[in-house]
Amino acid sequence: ESTYNIAKEQQEKFETARLGSETKQQSVVLLDEAGLPAEDRASLKVIHYHLDHPVVASVLLSNKVLDAAKTNRAVMLLQSPPSHSDLEALAHGCIFREQTKGFVQREKKDDILTAFCNAYEKLDKTLIPSQGKKEGFFQLRDFVYFLRFLGRACHNQNGLFDLSPQALLASLQRNFGGISKADFQLVVTSFFKEVNQKLAQYHENWSIPEKIRPTLDVLRDSLKEEIIDGTDPNAAPFRYTMVLDPSDNEMAITLLFELGFCDKNKTKIINIGDFPEDTTESSRSE
Repeated sequence: ESTYNIAKEQQEKFETARLGSETKQQSVVLLDEAGLPAEDRASLKVIHYHLDHPVVASVLLSNKVLDAAKTNRAVMLLQSPPSHSDLEALAHGCIFREQTKGFVQREKKDDILTAFCNAYEKLDKTLIPSQGKKEGFFQLRDFVYFLRFLGRACHNQNGLFDLSPQALLASLQRNFGGISKADFQLVVTSFFKEVNQKLAQYHENWSIPEKIRPTLDVLRDSLKEEIIDGTDPNAAPFRYTMVLDPSDNEMAITLLFELGFCDKNKTKIINIGDFPEDTTESSRSE
């Protein structure tokens, strides 16, 4: 309710400021993850009134369809799964960007990107649900950051572009982790298999690098990443790694300091609420 009150106050300022002007501004309340509150106990009923009496606009983002009380009061826009051609367009945009120099054998590189798309589309079958992985364990966001990370790794300092097995493996480790070693090996094998099927026509073959970097090294690199001033963080070629600590004494934080991954004097620790429902194993996995 307080959020809507603030938005209304801002809208009143907009209305006052634009008197005699053609410029129009609109306050918008954006609610992300609107599907998280349990519908039977915390269904965000407070927004029903504001949807019926829209002084300000409301945008609700959710990974699932909301209850009828909300969908009947708004226009629902559903993002459908991307088609194969959509994935290829996405891959080209993330990998090649606006690069116009150093494209040797562009057709071969296009085929490699198609192989990446093929491997991503088969991930659900690669990670068999019966082995403990839910369908859709990896989502489009994982593929997007995989492509962005790979694109950065392939643009060298001389402005040239080169796709390599090492860069592919590094990007897979950074963006398709959070699974067992056996499952990750299945993901790696699937991607390299698809690439080699495309490279066969060029009489080439990518071998999977023998050495997979230790998890701690991958985590250390992630913590060193920084957003360059003046750049859009939403377009960053990386994302930070989430560490899930199953202990009850925050041992993971202690280890990050002891291993030198973080400077205790420069690190800010933020504690979330200790609601009983947030401490269960099921809520942690969600």
